[in-house]
Order: sequence, then structure tokens, then C-alpha cells
Amino acid sequence: MFLPVAADNEMGTIVHMNPKEVDLRTALVMSVLCPCILIAFVYAFLFLLSAETGGLVSPKLPQYQVRIDFNELNREKQQLAMKRQILDNHGVNSSTQQESVKQTEPIADSETICATDETTTTPAPEAPSYSPPALAFNSEPPRLPEPSLPPTFFPPELPPQKGKPIKFVKTTLRGVPMYQATIDLTDPQFFINVELANRATQANSAEETHGDEPFPSFVKRSHGALVQNGTFFSKDDQKRVMGNMVAGGQYLKYSRWEDYGTTFGLKKNNQPEMITAKAEGQPDWSQHWFSITCGPRLVRAGEIRIDAEGEKFQDSHVLGVGPRCALGYSEDKRKLYMVTFLKGLSLTKEAEVMKAMGCYEAMNLDGGASKALAYNGSIVVAAKRALTNCIVIYDTNNPAPGELIASWREFQKRPDQMVSYGKRTKGELSPNMY
Repeated sequence: MFLPVAADNEMGTIVHMNPKEVDLRTALVMSVLCPCILIAFVYAFLFLLSAETGGLVSPKLPQYQVRIDFNELNREKQQLAMKRQILDNHGVNSSTQQESVKQTEPIADSETICATDETTTTPAPEAPSYSPPALAFNSEPPRLPEPSLPPTFFPPELPPQKGKPIKFVKTTLRGVPMYQATIDLTDPQFFINVELANRATQANSAEETHGDEPFPSFVKRSHGALVQNGTFFSKDDQKRVMGNMVAGGQYLKYSRWEDYGTTFGLKKNNQPEMITAKAEGQPDWSQHWFSITCGPRLVRAGEIRIDAEGEKFQDSHVLGVGPRCALGYSEDKRKLYMVTFLKGLSLTKEAEVMKAMGCYEAMNLDGGASKALAYNGSIVVAAKRALTNCIVIYDTNNPAPGELIASWREFQKRPDQMVSYGKRTKGELSPNMY
């Protein structure tokens, strides 16, 4: 046995130490430190070995080889539901898809997948690694037939817009008192119609007549927000209505020989126009949803233009001073003005008031003893004689009849309203424009 030795530098000799003189503390440290170092090297070696071989060294590691990400399973379920919805939207029978999914879909129960205790009957996996079976949505979906045309997009139906009541006031402009009704032509619940005497479907003409009717009867039957007298008619027993007339998309009167007066018409989307036949030629009444001929014209393109004689008016009641009614519309074609004047005035004064009101186009209506006005079912100005026709305005508080609304909607769908006038014979009743 070798004993520790110490060198004597001064003497240059080696001195053998006595075993009893060995430091007990050093021996104790060495006896503890060396085994610890040895154990550390062994565990380091085992750790490196287990990292390279996938955990074969430790006998408890296989219990934790199955790692389950429940968030991933939830995402897979959501994707599967989305794919089913897409297949259902394309008309694919989802029952077959569901059967195939049930056969291949893994059980997502955490207790079944994670059971690794010895009490469970399910044997532990023998393989060192676990790969879950492929889900159905990972496979390619059935191939759909190629459509011949791209799918049509149908926008969702919007709720019906709510209109506003017409604005009706009694006012004074340029020193002239009057009742003024302002109508929004873009209002979804605005509709306009011509009511004929005795529920007639054709206006009085040289070939047939349906007589006249008291103004209160018109008001009671029409249920309109505003009822006002319309165009001129003859004073004889025939009571012929002046000019051509269209209402509800149908001709109430048509004669290509009548080229006098001025026509106010509403086209598609309630676009207004005003045409004087002698100056601009006859209008195309087939393009009108609503049309009434009267006159003379008062304002044209924002300027006062009166030519009563040129429009073939000769009656002194029209040319002189008297009770009057008028209509006109603004330059932006959004506002329609219906006016009943409360004192007699000339055509020139009437035109000045209509222009000051904001009318870009305006024309005179029947007046005199025919002047009549009712608002919300109440007669404001009573007619002094029976009438053959009246203009009726409907709004949100006084809705239009269903058949009038349906015919207006049908008129908007028509690609072309052109009809041939030349094929009609004199006296032939105008057919339905549809």
C-alpha cells in the first residue's frame, strides 16, 4: 500500500507520511464526491441515450406517448361541419357523407383515448409512436358537376321603405293666397291616378260618354290623400274630355288628331316630363305611366312661356282672369306641386307664382266652376258643378289600391313601351298597354 508522501524542498529528500496523519476531512470529501460524480455521469449517459432512441430506456415513458390536443380536435370538428354545410348548399346528399364520416371519424372522448391505467380493458399500444387515423374531411370531397353558367347572386330582400305624407299647406306667395301640396316623386308610397266619373274605364269622347259625377262622390270613392279637379271637358251633353289620358299604365283616351294643349306625364320611375304638342310635337303616350293633357303651359325650362292661342285655347274664361288650378315640378324632377288658387288671377300672374314656387315646368289645369280640392277625405274647396275626371294622389297615410300598385310595378319591368298608333282606326278604344 502506498502512503502519501511529501517533498522536502529544503532537504531535497522524500519523507514518508504516517497513515495516522492523513487528513480525515479530505478522505471524507473524496468518499462522497467520487460516487456523486460517477452517478452524474451515468444519468447523463442515460439521458442522451433516451433522447436518441425515443424514450426506450425509461419504462414509464410509453404511458405518455399519446398526446392529445383537444383544441386541434375542436378545430377539426368545426372544419368538418363547414364542409358538410358546403356540400348541403351545393345539393349533395349529406346522408351518404355522414355515414362515411361516422366510419372513419375517431372518438373524441378524452376518457377513452387517454385510458392508460391498468384497470382499463383496452390494451396499451405496443408501437412506440401513435398516429391517429385520417379523418373523413382530410379526404377529397365528391366532385361536383361543372355548372354551365356561373351561379346567380340574389341579394337579400330589403324591408319596404316607409314613405311620408304629402305636405299640404295654405300659404300666400306674391300676394296670392292658395292651397299648395308638395309631393315627393321618389317616395315609395306615392302613386297618382285619374278617377273617371261613374267608375268608367274610358274617358268621355265623341264616340261614347259616361256623364259626370258630383265631386264629393269622387272623394268618397277614391280614398286619396289629395283629390283635385283634372282637365277640361265640353259643356254639351257628350261632355268630351280634352286631350289624351293615361292612368295605371292604360289608355283612358287616345286620339292622334288631338294636338292641342300641354301634356304632363310620368314615365318609368316616376320621371316627369311636360310637352306642348304644337311646339314640340305630340308626346309618346305609350311611355307614360300617368298622363293628362290640359294647359296652357305656364313655365318652360325655368322661364315663363305662355302661348294660349298657339295651343288652340279660345275660351275667354281661360284667357282672362278667373279661378285657377295648376301643377308643376322642380328642376331636379323630385318635387311635384299641386296648387289651387283662392282668388282669380291671369295666366301671367299664375305663371309668376308657379315660377317663384320653384317650378321648372308648369301648366294650367281646369278652373272656373270646376275648381275643387279635398285633403285626407275632407273637401277644402267645393266644385260648383259635376266633374268628369279628377286627379287622385296617394301617400303613406292614404295607400293606393293594390291593383294600382301592381300595375305600376309591372310597368317598371317592361323593356319597351312603344306601340304602333297607325294600326288603330278612328274611334277604337285604347287597349290595355300590357
